[in-house]
Amino acid sequence: KGEGNRTDGPDIGGDIFANIDQATLFVSPAAVSSGETPAGIPPLVTSIGLVLTSENPRQTRRIITGLLMAANLMANQSGDDTEANVGRYQLELVNTLKLHCYSNQEKKTTVLSLNPGVIEASASALGTRKSVTSGGALKDAVNKLSPQASKLVLINVGGAIQAGMPLLLSGMDEPGDDVKELIAK
Repeated sequence: KGEGNRTDGPDIGGDIFANIDQATLFVSPAAVSSGETPAGIPPLVTSIGLVLTSENPRQTRRIITGLLMAANLMANQSGDDTEANVGRYQLELVNTLKLHCYSNQEKKTTVLSLNPGVIEASASALGTRKSVTSGGALKDAVNKLSPQASKLVLINVGGAIQAGMPLLLSGMDEPGDDVKELIAK
């Protein structure tokens, strides 16, 4: 680390990972994440969110914002960071495809996604303290886990099928109504 609050490039990784208590990657339902998906990006990708819970949220925000603003400046190359001031950062992929990354922070929790709907739903869940441990079908099972459990993978099979169907059906010319009806259930 440099002097004061400045973070040197080689120390960024250590600062991020030493500060992170928990990282959660999730896929939100299509209804939450609906929105425009750029051509060439599977719709499922814009349903993904990343939640970071950290000891020092100010430090997490400073580092994540710095990295996203650098990517935003490279994508824009105009020096205009007005979008970044509202938690929206433009990213450019190798094939000149441009995406936007959104971020929000509530207390010790930082949420990142390529879709503002995912950010809004996460902020709402945080604000109302709704989580898998406070309600829903998995509440009892999750609350019975040992405190020593450090990793958990949960898959809502119906939700996974629903989220993946646009990708699966994209290769079909005209999927039958019976397939659509079955998936809707």
